[in-house]
Amino acid sequence: MSDTVVQSAAQPAEELLLLGTPDPKQFTPKPPRTLLFGVVAVLVVLAAAASLVALGIQAKETQFRSDLERRLGILATGRSELVTAWLDGTLRLGDRVARSDFFRLFAQDVDVSRGGGDPAAARPKPSADPNAPDQPTVAEQLPLMTNVLTEFVANASLFTAYLLDRRGQVVLTTDSAAPVGPAQKEIATAALEGRAAAFGPLRVSARGLVLDVAMPVFPPRLDDAARSTVKPVATLVLVVPAGDRVAGFLKSSPLAEPWERLRLIQKNAAGFEEIAPGAAPPLRPAAFAPAAAAGGNHYALAERPAFDGAGRVYAVSAKVPALDWWVVQEAEAEQAYAEVASHNRTLLSIVGLVVLALIVGLGALWWYLVSGHNKRLALQFRDLAAKFNTQKRFLDSINNTIIDLISLKDLGGAYRYVNPAFARAVGRPLDKVTGLDDAALFGQGTADRLRLSDDRALAEGRPVTADEKLFLSGRLHYMQLTKIPFLGADEDVQGIVSVARDVTEIVEEQKKREKAVKQMVVALVKAIELRDPYLAGHSQLVAGFAAAIARQLHATPQQVATVEIAANLCQIGKLSISRSLLNKPGRLTAEETQIIQSHVEHTATVLRDIDFELPVFDAIYQMNERLDGGGYPRGLKGDAIMLEARILSVCDVFCARVSPRSYRPAITAQETVGILAGNNTRYDPRVIEALGAVAKSVEGEKLLKNIKGGVEG
Repeated sequence: MSDTVVQSAAQPAEELLLLGTPDPKQFTPKPPRTLLFGVVAVLVVLAAAASLVALGIQAKETQFRSDLERRLGILATGRSELVTAWLDGTLRLGDRVARSDFFRLFAQDVDVSRGGGDPAAARPKPSADPNAPDQPTVAEQLPLMTNVLTEFVANASLFTAYLLDRRGQVVLTTDSAAPVGPAQKEIATAALEGRAAAFGPLRVSARGLVLDVAMPVFPPRLDDAARSTVKPVATLVLVVPAGDRVAGFLKSSPLAEPWERLRLIQKNAAGFEEIAPGAAPPLRPAAFAPAAAAGGNHYALAERPAFDGAGRVYAVSAKVPALDWWVVQEAEAEQAYAEVASHNRTLLSIVGLVVLALIVGLGALWWYLVSGHNKRLALQFRDLAAKFNTQKRFLDSINNTIIDLISLKDLGGAYRYVNPAFARAVGRPLDKVTGLDDAALFGQGTADRLRLSDDRALAEGRPVTADEKLFLSGRLHYMQLTKIPFLGADEDVQGIVSVARDVTEIVEEQKKREKAVKQMVVALVKAIELRDPYLAGHSQLVAGFAAAIARQLHATPQQVATVEIAANLCQIGKLSISRSLLNKPGRLTAEETQIIQSHVEHTATVLRDIDFELPVFDAIYQMNERLDGGGYPRGLKGDAIMLEARILSVCDVFCARVSPRSYRPAITAQETVGILAGNNTRYDPRVIEALGAVAKSVEGEKLLKNIKGGVEG
């Protein structure tokens, strides 16, 4: 063991009350310095401050650009995906026609009739049967196909559609359709040669903005795998209304800031142009060039002049994969940079004040070091620092051995301190827990429950204890939490100190004991049933009413459990008494009365040494006592009789009177309640009142229906 450890162990207890961890070396006396030392120190401080400011500004700007690029990229990519989904839906819509065998067969017939394909492939060979109907010619099919195409355009909410043959000539179109333009023929050729759908640039028509979509039409009965080797026989060109759709895409996102704008740029033969539905004109030239790709179709953040010439903007663009379209999310540079500018000004102010304070401090320290008290004070401070370090090691050794979870949260719910046991329990490094809240560590549902005890401790201004279930390291733990308001130097509440003790083993052991008790009660009840089924039925009826009355009186869960167990076992002592005496119709003699009353002592003999962890035995032993002292076995009076016993005594009499006997008929529940109410000096009036309410309830009616031969009501 080192000398340091020996000295630490030998420190008096009062010295371990010191707090803090200063370094002893910082209090080592130093010789007086010259003015040159002060000047050099000031220059070093200024250089360090300048470096700190530069690093702080650079880090903030780097973070700003990264955050802005990520956020604008998310907005731009999201709209790009919406456009892509719209285009995919349009293609699926066109597939209804382009992939239908009926339409493809007609297109092949047209292709063959115009010398573009194999005539033998157009239709099956004529049948040898002279009476077989002739196959319709292309001209005969034309009206029907025109109607089919017109109906498809109307149902799909398109402007028009064309079927072009391989030479680009119109085969089919809808009524009143405009002639096919060069741009439409160009994308039709692209779809034909590429064997895949092709999109044209957005254009202005008499009916607003439209998008041309060309889809190849292959011969019938051709699977998708063969499309790469077989040339299409025609092209289906759809003219899709796009104004309202594009306007919807350009609506501002709820996630966007007021100073951010969304723009849509497309490329045509002349260059780039901005798509602006509702503007005049809706397509206008734009000086746009995609920035360097940041990954996939996402383009990096770039600063440039705004399209409308009003200042500069930061912009991130995302390309629509199927089109030469770019979704551009812009942010006004001045507004977006405002937070960074404010941060930089604040940083400069803080560093300036710190530098000024350091300069003043260095001047004061220089003056102080040359004073005559320097050596003596430095020695004192060094000794004090040594004590601080000794105390820190002592407290650290204690803190590292504490198994309870200790933490400090601020009023916002963020953890400001946790002990090592807490960090181990949540499975995180100690330095990664501070700053997180309960939702981040345990989930939102658990956080809401924990907040209840936090609010209670703050509201009551005193320690509160609560039991909680927490999942720690993938396993359910039962925790006993103590929450204490944390007071600052001015006695104002600054947070919550929490001490959590893991009582999982205790709870699980308690559950095992409760299960064993229940099993034992079941076994004893079965013993009663085997000996005397009537006694068992009476016990079960008493248990049902006793538990219901206890809940009606707002008893604790422990009291409800006590009366339920006690009721099931209260008749066990009567097994030692003959049934003829128990069921004797006439008045009992004094000797017979003593024999029957001895069932209490028989019950005590059976149950006295059983640990129910509830006052079950006392409740059974007192249930035959009466408020006026006329009961047995001890003649207790009034409040000396526990509530559970008073409930059992009322239920025992009630259940006996509403059940028939061999020597008397049953009476109604209301008559029995009236009889008990007339004996309110012997039975608790509150219990009788609760019995009346239970007997009228649905639960009470169900219990009464289980009585064989009883009287309803």
